[in-house]
Amino acid sequence: MFKNYFYLKRAAGELNKILKQVIIQEAYSQEKDKLYLTISNDGFPHRHLILSTDTAMSYPAIKNEHFKAKKNTINFFDEILPDKIVSVSIADNDRVIKFRLSKAEIYFYVRGSRTNVMLVGNDGKISSFKRIKQNEIEIRDELMNLNYINESHQSSSSPHIAKEIKIEVKTRNGDDNSVEVLQKVINEILNEKIAVFYSDVAGKPVMCPVTFQSFNIPDDVQQFNNYCDAINVYLTMNYRTATIDTLQNEIEHYLTKEIEKLSHKLNDLQTRLDNGSKETDYKNYGNLLLGNIHLLRKGMKEIELDDYTTNEKIKIKLDPKLSPQKMIDYYFDKSRGERINYEKSHELFETNKNKYDLLINVRKEFENADNLDEYIKIKKKLKLGTKEKLVKQMDIQIRHHHFIIDNKYHVYVGRDNVNNDLLTTKFAKQNDYWFHARSVPGSHVVLRVDNPKEGIPKNILKNAASIAAFYSKAKTSGVAPVSYTFRKYVHKKKGLAAGQVILSKEDVLLVKPEIPKNCLQVEE
Repeated sequence: MFKNYFYLKRAAGELNKILKQVIIQEAYSQEKDKLYLTISNDGFPHRHLILSTDTAMSYPAIKNEHFKAKKNTINFFDEILPDKIVSVSIADNDRVIKFRLSKAEIYFYVRGSRTNVMLVGNDGKISSFKRIKQNEIEIRDELMNLNYINESHQSSSSPHIAKEIKIEVKTRNGDDNSVEVLQKVINEILNEKIAVFYSDVAGKPVMCPVTFQSFNIPDDVQQFNNYCDAINVYLTMNYRTATIDTLQNEIEHYLTKEIEKLSHKLNDLQTRLDNGSKETDYKNYGNLLLGNIHLLRKGMKEIELDDYTTNEKIKIKLDPKLSPQKMIDYYFDKSRGERINYEKSHELFETNKNKYDLLINVRKEFENADNLDEYIKIKKKLKLGTKEKLVKQMDIQIRHHHFIIDNKYHVYVGRDNVNNDLLTTKFAKQNDYWFHARSVPGSHVVLRVDNPKEGIPKNILKNAASIAAFYSKAKTSGVAPVSYTFRKYVHKKKGLAAGQVILSKEDVLLVKPEIPKNCLQVEE
């Protein structure tokens, strides 16, 4: 509900009061789908306006304390900024917020997967936050020709009514066609205090007017007079909820898998222990064979002897490939090995039983946990996440060029031979694509594959190959052959020089050495 037209209209009115005459020093991004506009002043030296273009979480928000990362950031709108905000308004019945500056206009438009931020200079030149697949000129003209209003203006036409509003109208009236009830609900969204709480029924955080009847609003609910404060608390609550869901799934998956694995192991070990040790039997076989060595011949598969310990006949299996003495040694060695193995089975059973009991207790603790701190504590107890931390540490050590193709596919390019090795052997995953210009020196290039089940389009492979050719001695060629394969087919054998590898399987693409237009360089 936080991104319906009427709450965005309320947000635009608040932002107009807060940001009028404020200077935007810079615009940058350090995480996907979020544009940060620095609007600091003496009171808030680290204040930012955040415009989120995420499909599910589109919003404007002001954060008084936000620190720009020292690396992995990319700047936007440098041709205009810094510049002063003259006014903030919203389109009449369209989710488009306009920030009018002295030298340009910034449009934040919420349109599902096409949500974006566009800057239009006074000269009509366009610059966008995310790559626009449609005609930029048409979008610019459409945005500029909309009728923009402030919070006090009544809409001249009927906007799209969000599902939550229709449900609220129906809850109050039993009829979702009541114009009078609808207008009352809209007025409450625009003017009433805002409640932020977790809804057990919805299974997620909710942000709505305190007067809404379609939600079971707690008596002690947090209430806010303005959208800007409410959205920040809502985002924090949503982040905690999403984090809890992620932790729950991670912990539950781990516990289920480990308990099942240990259960099978314990059953196998218990069966081994129940069967007892055959140390005495094997030792007896060795003694019987030693006492009857004169009857043994190489090539025999079995022999029947009198067991003087039981006064019964006993059949002993023989290996026809072994000599009599080696056959005797085999059973004495097997007797010693059986003793060690049986003792080890006892130790393994106790060790794994302790692990099993610990996980059972942790599972009970997990089933009773109900907040983020408890889930984090359980995750630490299970020592989950160690591998991910090591990967992140390694990522920091590996210096590479980083490109994003079509705002989705991440490509990494080694800077030198040493970093080529690290990129290939430490950073790349087994199902990542690996590229290298054929028969000439060049950088190793890795195309990250987050979901191996999802095929990579051929044009993306060609884009990555073009980057590999560009970062090679074939850079000036018209076209260049580029080898590519999965990382698992790239091998670094002992004795190979830095940057040298062997491919057990490969394909070749003929491409133009270049940085394709649909590639965004994130880090230089």
